[in-house]
Order: sequence, then structure tokens, then C-alpha cells
Amino acid sequence: MRRVACRRCGKVKCERLEFLLANALHTERVTRYDGRRCRIGTIQDIAKEMNLGWQTVKRLEIRHMRAQLG
Repeated sequence: MRRVACRRCGKVKCERLEFLLANALHTERVTRYDGRRCRIGTIQDIAKEMNLGWQTVKRLEIRHMRAQLG
């Protein structure tokens, strides 16, 4: 979420960024890319390629698989 000042009422409100996944620091696009890459490579190789921890890559892969099933 991003905090912005409302021009009408002057209060600070939180703006929801739809392209981010809920409670995540990665976009849906990164999740889809990671999921496709995990089909043909190992988690360790993809983690090195994307400069991420293997736990993060695994979590993104699981989210991608759940989205495919749902």
C-alpha cells in the first residue's frame, strides 16, 4: 500500500496497488514468470537467475500453481 494525501478531505489514506499480490513484495507478473521457469529449471537455478532466495522462489511457485488450479 502507498500512503497519499486526499485532496478533498486533506486526510492521509492508503492506496491499494492492484498489481501487487496480497501481502507480497512481488508483482503478479513476477509470480507468473517464476512459475513458468520452475517448469523447466530447478528452484536453485531460478533463484540465482532472479537474484532471490530459494524460499522466495518456492513461495512464488506455489502461488502460481494455486492460481493455475483456481
